[in-house]
Formats: sequence, C-alpha cells, structure tokens
Amino acid sequence: MYKGRNLIIATKHEKEKVIAPILEKELGVNCFIALNLDTDELGTFTGEVERKDNTLITARNKCLMAMELNNCDLSIANEGSFGPHPSLPFVVADDELLLFMDKKNNLEIIVREISTETNFNGSEIQTEMELKEFAANANFPSHALILRKSKDDFRGVVKGINNAEQLNIVFYQLITIEGTVYIETDMRAMYNPTRMKVIKRATKKLAEKINTHCPFCQMPGF
Repeated sequence: MYKGRNLIIATKHEKEKVIAPILEKELGVNCFIALNLDTDELGTFTGEVERKDNTLITARNKCLMAMELNNCDLSIANEGSFGPHPSLPFVVADDELLLFMDKKNNLEIIVREISTETNFNGSEIQTEMELKEFAANANFPSHALILRKSKDDFRGVVKGINNAEQLNIVFYQLITIEGTVYIETDMRAMYNPTRMKVIKRATKKLAEKINTHCPFCQMPGF
C-alpha cells in the first residue's frame, strides 16, 4: 500500500536517523525531512514556547504543517512528554507518541511507547561539585545539558552543552551574575541518545501496526 510513496518526517531534531531506516525497510516508503519546518513553534521543552495542545494534537499539527509546506500526503510526527509514569507515580517516564498520517486514504495510525529509561531531570545548583554530580547522573557528555539563570527565567538559555569546557564556562558566567544556576537535561532527541532509543522502539511498534491489516477491509493499522 505504501511502497514507493514519499513520506515526510516532521522533525527538526534529527529523529529521521532512527525513523527513516525502519519505515523504508518495513513499508517501502521514501523518507525525507522538511528543512523549512520549525516544530518549536508548537512548544519547546525549556518553556520559551508553551505547548498549548496535548501530544496527539501537537503531533497532528506537525504532520499537517510538514505536508502543507512540502506538498506531500504522507507524514509521520513524534511528540514526547516527561513526567510521572502513568501507573508508577513516583517513577519518571518518557512517553513517546508517534502519529502516521495518510491524507490520501484519510487514515491516522497512532502508537505510544512509555519507558522508565530516561535521564530527565532539573535542579538549581550553586557549586561546581553540584554541577559535576548532576552532569554525571545525566550521562554527560553523551547526553547534553541546558543551563539558565533560574527555572522560570527563559532569557539567556544555553542549550546543547555537550563538552566539559563549555559547561564550566557557562556555569561560571551565570553563577557570577546570579549566584545560582538552573541545570536541566536537554531532552531534544539529537542531544539525548536514551530518548532516541525509545523513539526507535516506538517506530518499530508503529511499522508492525501499519503492516497489520484488517482481515475484512485490508486497511492497515488493525
């Protein structure tokens, strides 16, 4: 049903690295990304742009934006959220939703992958020792960090910090002026290999669901 069709991946955070190989192999589609798509318009993890809609509506809007900008009728988008596990309230979880949208056949197929494998965290710190302890627990430098003045101050946010020299420079710049620093994990997929693995598992689940057809009408996603 999808062999040879073009599929646009609605991302600006390099999720195509794990999504495209799976869908091209399992569905026979030709994947590409929308270079002119800014998904941050719909919300950012650091809060500069508040996400106004839930994960499903946000993922749907990503698909629609990407298809409109690139004249394509097949798209996939991912939206993740982090917080208490739905059945284990004291455990932090990564909840990844994947939406596959086929406008030609008026079809949406959705999967979720919930994982406790995440380094999601944030803390106010004042010393270099606290900085090093947080970084070690967050799997730095393979997983990037974010520094800013305070949790609720969105000015001067420095994202994608993935080397010790930059981390120390930004920390001392902020601590000298403010006296405290807020540090958090960078949850954007290209800076968070653990999250990328969860997205990969979700993509495999999605491909399996798409390849499962209704025995009566033969539509995918049964």
